[in-house]
Amino acid sequence: MKKNTLGLLCALLLLGVSSQAFSADAPGTVYSENFASGTAGWASGKLISSSPNSWRLGVASIGYLQPYPWYCWGTARDPVNPATNALTGGYFAREYSYVKSPNINLSAHGVGYAVTLGWMDYMNIHSGSGSIEVSNNYGLTWKELYKASGDQTVSGSWRTISRTLAPMFCTSGFRVRFRIDSYAQAYTAWQGFYFDNVSVSLVTASGGYSVLDAYLDDDEWIDYPGPMDGPVDLTARTYDDNLVTLSIPANTTAYMGGAELTDGFYGPWYEDDDYEYPEDFGIPNPDDVVDLVAYGVGDDYEKITFDNPVRLQFNGQAGKLVGWSNPYMDEFHLIDTMLEADDGSLLGSLGVDAGYLNIGDDLVVWTNHMTYFVMYVPEPAAALLLLVGGVGLLARRRRIGGN
Repeated sequence: MKKNTLGLLCALLLLGVSSQAFSADAPGTVYSENFASGTAGWASGKLISSSPNSWRLGVASIGYLQPYPWYCWGTARDPVNPATNALTGGYFAREYSYVKSPNINLSAHGVGYAVTLGWMDYMNIHSGSGSIEVSNNYGLTWKELYKASGDQTVSGSWRTISRTLAPMFCTSGFRVRFRIDSYAQAYTAWQGFYFDNVSVSLVTASGGYSVLDAYLDDDEWIDYPGPMDGPVDLTARTYDDNLVTLSIPANTTAYMGGAELTDGFYGPWYEDDDYEYPEDFGIPNPDDVVDLVAYGVGDDYEKITFDNPVRLQFNGQAGKLVGWSNPYMDEFHLIDTMLEADDGSLLGSLGVDAGYLNIGDDLVVWTNHMTYFVMYVPEPAAALLLLVGGVGLLARRRRIGGN
């Protein structure tokens, strides 16, 4: 009897451990930083190369933190006194700068959670604005979470703020950025921007988010830092109300003009079909082209190449012919290699620089370079499709190289 009772107790204990290990409860706070031990991987930078940069780590000389030796980031034109480490002097005229967090891997704690960002700040910016931005893709693109100008404090005090983001920010590449955009000189010592006590919590998704999505805007700039530890998906909402997703594998280097790309490139953009015609992209027999859709990605003039194939997914374009174009050279190349699987490594084994496949309603292109990608239906194929009522014939034409 005692043996059975002990066995039952052990079973219940194991069940409890198992239940806790696989609990769907939100993890709560997964990151916090008060800068008491230094920068903690946070770093300042400039939004434009000509901007001054006043951000420093030190002891706040404004608000309720004074005179306690609590460290924070703040704008400080004056040199920091090594005896006090006090931050004074406010920001510079025409300063466009920021402090950004290191990468914060939220998906390591689970996926599908909403993200609550909390912070303390002092914001008094009368000749510009201060903002807090977030990224879910290692800082390649940013979304504005909060922006204000003027005196946002009460009697010179600090404030505590939190905002909640949609689950699509719960990724391995979450980052935070505190930014200042100034237009003229600070007027008094009380003007500046300070922040401290940053925390990130994962909470149960419930709606009502401060930032709903992290989609790119059509033609949005992507700050590409070079090879990254993890893969990144960048989805753009283009002007034709479509989605185009660029997926870059981990440890991928980009090149432009034969040199490693150190700046960035433009995300997917839609070429307006009211102004673009088949002949503009060098397509042969342009009079036979119908249902033309074209997107650019990378750069207007120079081709960007990668040392690993990247993936482009064009929503709703399955069944079309696809090619890449250099319209400035009247150059068009049909991508006529249909891939057997959704795998960019097949390009190397097949000896091609681009291949395609259809996944549901979407057209997927794996490529070693980015430029203009053009999708269309040749008029004879379009007529046949109407007669047979499907895309199977067109898919067959593409497999045997018909156009």
